[in-house]
Amino acid sequence: MKYYLNVLKNYATFSGRARRSEYWYFQLFNALIFSAINLSAIISFVYGFVGAGAGITIFYYIYLLATLVPSIAVSVRRMHDVGKSWWFIFIPIYSLILACEDGFKGDNEYGADPKANSESKTSGGFSSLMSALVIVISLIVGVIIYKFVFGYPGNFVDGDINGEPVTEGWGATLAIIYKGGVIVPILVAINIIIIIFSLERLVTLARARGVRDALIQFILFIFVSPLAWLTYFLFTKNKNVKPTVFLSEFRKLLKNGQIDSAIELCDKTQSSLANVVRAGLQKYKNLVNDNSMDKEQKMDSLKKELEEATSLELPMLSKNLVVISTCASVATLIGLIGTVMGMIRSFAAMSQGAPDTAELATGISEALINTFFGIAGSTIAIIMYNFFSTKIDSMTYSIDEASFTIIQDFSNTK
Repeated sequence: MKYYLNVLKNYATFSGRARRSEYWYFQLFNALIFSAINLSAIISFVYGFVGAGAGITIFYYIYLLATLVPSIAVSVRRMHDVGKSWWFIFIPIYSLILACEDGFKGDNEYGADPKANSESKTSGGFSSLMSALVIVISLIVGVIIYKFVFGYPGNFVDGDINGEPVTEGWGATLAIIYKGGVIVPILVAINIIIIIFSLERLVTLARARGVRDALIQFILFIFVSPLAWLTYFLFTKNKNVKPTVFLSEFRKLLKNGQIDSAIELCDKTQSSLANVVRAGLQKYKNLVNDNSMDKEQKMDSLKKELEEATSLELPMLSKNLVVISTCASVATLIGLIGTVMGMIRSFAAMSQGAPDTAELATGISEALINTFFGIAGSTIAIIMYNFFSTKIDSMTYSIDEASFTIIQDFSNTK
């Protein structure tokens, strides 16, 4: 969100440089906003709200014109960041590849390095405000899907949403889901929340492992086209060191006393592990030439530095996992509420002198639909939570292993 707002603040600023993250986060938010507007317009026209659809269409073009200048401006600044002139934005494929490239390290002819004053810790994904917005928006989307997709009159006989579902096609399935009652939109929202936060954790943990272009590849594949992603994958040179070989190369350099080379390796890798190691190596380098402390004090200072660097990284890895774990529990409980409501309805139909078979079937259907959505959401959430927990444990172990290596090597110095 901060990158999107930053682009709008620099509305017509064509000078200077823009980070890769600033450019692609702006494109991502723009794509989401345009998708939401288009979906609203389509729903309005399908349901016969011509006036509302026309108003939304007008708003679409107003927003398009309003964001045209900042879109061009941030594209120009992105070209500046990779050392290219503004006119490169008009070269279709090549401009896309340049936008995916990491920026020029240090100052260049177009301005100062936008990364110069940035924090070294790994991005933690959604902020608290963004997480709250995602949850609220998911609830709204859940209601919209329930009302306008599942409850579309074409899914029912004679267009009566209180009547029987059609007998064939996807409409029959959607109509049956609609009969699940008022709990269904909540369960749909929970499933959407689980999917969104799972994708957020996938991208964040990929970045923490050193795959700095994970978000860019995701945006290209989902919101642009698989061809754009393939172009980036084939033609963009990845300057990052693979996380799997980082530890072995780091140990080799440290053993040979090449501290500066090890620090350069950390800068290339740019992972959570590399951030911790870099902080430790920088402290290591400073302590070697420090004669004001004895060996024991130096060891304590080095350990403290590594602990502080680790404490900056680990919370970012597990951030927002609580949302997924909460959804795992809540999905089952809310599904159970819907199941109970359906069973109450069924038994109420059976309690009459002559049981209403249609009402009985509707109640059982409602119970089973809510059970299905609740269990499905819980299953996905548990699988994703355990997957992410395993990845985080692996990264934590690597950080501890690297920290121990630095401390052991320093203890052997004179």
